[in-house]
Amino acid sequence: MRSLVYRISGGRISGGRISGGSVLVGSAVVSLICAGSAFAQSAQNATAAAADTSTALQEIIVTARKREERLIDVPVAVTELSAETLRQVPSVSLTDIGNLVPGVSLERIGGGSNGAALTIRGVGQLANDYNSEQPVALNIDGVQITKGPAAQIGFFDLESVQVLKGPQALFFGKNSPAGVVGLSSVDPGNTLEGYARAGYEFSASSPSFEGAVSIPLTDTLSVRFAGHYSHDNSGYIQNRAEPIANPFEPTLPLPGAAYSEGPLNRDGVGRVTLAWRPDSNFDATLKVLGSYHHDWGGAPTEEVTSCGTATNPVTINLLNPAQAVADPFGECAANHAISKGNANSAVTSHFYGGPADGMPFTETKVWLSSLQMNYKFAPDLNLASITGLYHSTHGAFDNYDGTVYAQALDAEADTDTQISQELRLTSNYAGPVNFTVGAYYEHDKHDTSDTDKVFDFGPYPGPGPFNGLYNDLAMKASDRAESYSAFAQLSWKILDNLELAGGARYSHDNKSADIQNIFNFFDLFGSPTTNPFSPAGVVYHPSVKGNNVSPEVTLTYHPEKDVTVYGAFKTGYLASGIGNPANITNYSLLANPDSQFIYQAEKANGFEVGVKGEFLDNRLRADLTVFRYDYKDLQVATFHPETLAFAPGNAGEARDQGVEFQAAYRVTREFTLNASLTYTDLKFLEYPGAQCYPGQTVVLGCVGGFQDLSGTHYGDGPFSGKLGFSYEHALTARFSANLDVNVFHTSTSPVYERDPWAYTPSYTLLNAALRIFQPNGPWEFSLIGTNLNNGIYYKNFIFKPLGAPDDIAAQSVSAPRQIIARVGYRF
Repeated sequence: MRSLVYRISGGRISGGRISGGSVLVGSAVVSLICAGSAFAQSAQNATAAAADTSTALQEIIVTARKREERLIDVPVAVTELSAETLRQVPSVSLTDIGNLVPGVSLERIGGGSNGAALTIRGVGQLANDYNSEQPVALNIDGVQITKGPAAQIGFFDLESVQVLKGPQALFFGKNSPAGVVGLSSVDPGNTLEGYARAGYEFSASSPSFEGAVSIPLTDTLSVRFAGHYSHDNSGYIQNRAEPIANPFEPTLPLPGAAYSEGPLNRDGVGRVTLAWRPDSNFDATLKVLGSYHHDWGGAPTEEVTSCGTATNPVTINLLNPAQAVADPFGECAANHAISKGNANSAVTSHFYGGPADGMPFTETKVWLSSLQMNYKFAPDLNLASITGLYHSTHGAFDNYDGTVYAQALDAEADTDTQISQELRLTSNYAGPVNFTVGAYYEHDKHDTSDTDKVFDFGPYPGPGPFNGLYNDLAMKASDRAESYSAFAQLSWKILDNLELAGGARYSHDNKSADIQNIFNFFDLFGSPTTNPFSPAGVVYHPSVKGNNVSPEVTLTYHPEKDVTVYGAFKTGYLASGIGNPANITNYSLLANPDSQFIYQAEKANGFEVGVKGEFLDNRLRADLTVFRYDYKDLQVATFHPETLAFAPGNAGEARDQGVEFQAAYRVTREFTLNASLTYTDLKFLEYPGAQCYPGQTVVLGCVGGFQDLSGTHYGDGPFSGKLGFSYEHALTARFSANLDVNVFHTSTSPVYERDPWAYTPSYTLLNAALRIFQPNGPWEFSLIGTNLNNGIYYKNFIFKPLGAPDDIAAQSVSAPRQIIARVGYRF
């Protein structure tokens, strides 16, 4: 399936600071004013332009309901990004793809989490734990994945990306109450064709190489080989930590920074696709992808963004809290400069789970295969089968206290294997009634281990394999999950232009785990009754089962051929889970210790109303959506900065409501305007047991270690939007040029956990891409600029481990201005 879009580039922004760039933003405004003049001129020739079909926007086809439909016909809030739009992003990361859609955030994160923070309309993962699943699902070539390491996959050679907003329980696997990001790679055709592309990004001195070739092996069998490699030779984050005496362990002087700059990303991705089409009734497509990502640390883009009124971040000695030492090299601002030191080599060389060279790193390897088969065993009946295999291995080591003193060392390792199978039968009768029925199965095996050092105990003096090591704790967990679901939808065309569709998905989940500390330094100091952490060798066996029915009803009306009005009631479901905390609290003396690891299912229900269509002889495409959803038993996690652990649980209820608008207008054959705006009102309706922020007093609302966040807003800035244009013009008989310019803006975010220092200021960014190409030839030359005004935005806050009460860290900090030069050749 090929989806066509006329050079519309999107964007998404969320939270940050602006540093300079006013001249560039002004230039963008001038460009848009000029665009307005072009529009006025075109209005004088409206009659002639209307008669010219070449001014119509190209048709967009989406699969939001697992069948091909025009974007303007499908009663779902969806944004489609074409292959041409995706070529304007600076890298192969999911984050860059997410930055193209307002109201969407797809971030990689590290440090005791599941590796990702994915949000749509502000709704995302609040229960950030090694074993948690994302409420935003990734659907990669038909395979549904909700695990965070999938965000580390390098995405390239894509046919399209479809962002489905709001609950999508009916058609997409399971666990998608916030939405689905569907990514479809290019299939091989029946002719020999391909491309080669080389690029260079200047801020990170990063060369990149990419290519693909499709080869027809027979009349019915074809194969496509595709690969990508990129490597940062320099970094945009400067590490200013210098060698210094160790105030906590004087005999172990500190060496300063392990790396002087970062994040030093290295990505390699390869994909093989085999397509077999023996006849018109059957086709099968097998895709196998391997992806490798490596960077300089477990928290590669984390920065301390605020220290209250202080100027330097602090590290506190947990054994003597009165000893709080400021970092002389560290700053309290998101400015692409950090002070992150490494531990003494005596520690790193005697650290269970750490790398042999003692250097911070993140490494993720992913294998993903999908087998899609379609069989038409009757003229109006199609059976589809999708078999998926996902396997990831992830490891990381870093200093997580964010200062030169390196007192919070942590090493983690994670292996996850998921096997899934979906069957779907769809009718396409000429009559008024049609149906879709299907079933889904998933098996998941997940193993996690984590070990750290946050106390200055020195080397372990006890017997056994940890003798002489500097670790404080080490845990491991083995999780198993089985998921079954069945779904059905019945659609009835009441009139030729009025359709009622209703259906539901039944889900059953069965999860269990074995969780334990395999080492606990505190075991030396006394009995289990005084041990703050679970004694080594005590194994917990939590298990949880759940059933759910998620119904959905949609009424769709077409007052005209190219206009759709719809109203939908939708529900969503995120299955209950079992937390894998980095450090396991001592639950061994409780009557039901296994229950401490369990969090309940998250459920959503609500409605959305939309109007979409094409107008002015298909020169204007517009889409307006109003939505309101309530989320009950939100899955959340409380972070304890003194132990680097997340504790899972459930908040009471939240409400997500707002308005989305997007439009594209083709002024002339050469000139297209595009715009989008999202307003989201996201707040907790009930959340009485939220964690207090460090330093919060009873007067400020902290009672018994908890605060009531009911009625407070959270998430990214409520307003985000984009305004841009695309202009294409013939330069010579052989070459044409295309210029895309987009200005993005987001408003100030709500504060995190009511902490007055933890929020993201509003900001504006400017992106542009200039492409010179041969319309009837192979060559293409591009110059791509992102964040041209060099703004900085940051999000995903945590309270800095071992820090002072006002020390706030952001796990995601944006890249600076990036300029990419590319040359491509197609054949």
